Amino acid sequence: SKYVMAGKTVSQVTEMPESQQTLTDSSVVFDGQQTVMKFTKIMDEPDEVPIVVGDNMFLWAYGSSPTLGYHAGRDSFALDLSIGSETSGMDDAVSVGDEVCITGYMMDQFCIDRGTFLDDPGTETLKFPEKHSFHCLLDVPVCQQGGYTVLGPKNEDTGEHCIGYRIHSDETQKVLDTGFALGNGVADNGYCTGCTGDDSAPSFGWVATVKGIVLEMGEENGANALASPVIGSIEILDNTVECETYIEPPTCGRSVESVDCSAQFCDAVLADGYTMKYKINVPPDTSKEECAGCTMSVEMYYDGDAWIALGFSTDGQMVGSDAVIGIPGSGVSKYVMAGKTVSQVTEMPESQQTLTDSSVVFDGQQTVMKFTKIMDEPDEVPIVVGDNMFLWAYGSSPTLGYHAGRASFALNLSSGSSDAPPA
Repeated sequence: SKYVMAGKTVSQVTEMPESQQTLTDSSVVFDGQQTVMKFTKIMDEPDEVPIVVGDNMFLWAYGSSPTLGYHAGRDSFALDLSIGSETSGMDDAVSVGDEVCITGYMMDQFCIDRGTFLDDPGTETLKFPEKHSFHCLLDVPVCQQGGYTVLGPKNEDTGEHCIGYRIHSDETQKVLDTGFALGNGVADNGYCTGCTGDDSAPSFGWVATVKGIVLEMGEENGANALASPVIGSIEILDNTVECETYIEPPTCGRSVESVDCSAQFCDAVLADGYTMKYKINVPPDTSKEECAGCTMSVEMYYDGDAWIALGFSTDGQMVGSDAVIGIPGSGVSKYVMAGKTVSQVTEMPESQQTLTDSSVVFDGQQTVMKFTKIMDEPDEVPIVVGDNMFLWAYGSSPTLGYHAGRASFALNLSSGSSDAPPA
């Protein structure tokens, strides 16, 4: 039907009179995976906003269920019907090849992914970047290996800084050289062993003006850093240098809470070269909130040939948790982790091997594991539409053995937001 939106509450969104219900060929169905709406509308109708062969301003929105209520996501977008081109508030304001400039806090991806600082686990990374020590940012190998980003402005609603631009890994040494030369190498409270600055130099909260060329755009549905563009050929300047032209990064202003991970695959960066996509599958006879019989589809991508795993935990610890482990050449199975030795990581009984659409392959560059798991199963750690504590790990080869890397991370399946507590 056609509606008039007189206000922002549901009661103010009302159907037009029958005389104005002029749509033809209209239908809407949920086909088990997607909601599909089709209609034909007269472009210029009395007492309605006209649609023109030229520039139009449209709005899109979707809900959290088939019951009309407050939107789970919405935005405006411009569409030129004379040429079919469109631009939108969610589309990227920059393109590959553009020169960009931003002034913001320098941050390592590892601390972004874990949600708190490695040397200050009580402080949230994106809320308090001014408390990030040069030591944690620059000295620690795992922080160096994770790569670096430049943060954008703080969102006053969430209290978090957005992730402006990811810096290409080829530029990591340039970040380290510049940071070490700037940071305080004298003060005890900064304890930056690689820093060479005097006692007037900063020990916490590195702010810089960074210029660079956009090498690749972020993923459209990314819920975190994967959505931000990657820049290279960077120049790192003092934060007093102003950008001649500033274009807001496409991820700034985007709310993580607007990502509906039951309508699309969401993304999580687990570690450098290790990412995950996930989606909640809600049966038609239940709601996302109740989620009776819901399943979770997962795709994991690791840069290398090795076993990879996703664990489900109640406390962030390995012992007592469940896991799905993919071993190239062997397959994907569910395991119980009764201890930390390989002999204590055992396959669940056949009656509990309920995964569907499961596969694991090494394609020559990446190990790719895919599976769909029932979220709430007897005698297993439940997965909920809300806050979950997960574990990731990978090995050094396709033979199951001691992990080469692992950590715990929190994932909220109702919003797509993720962070990680101390591992």
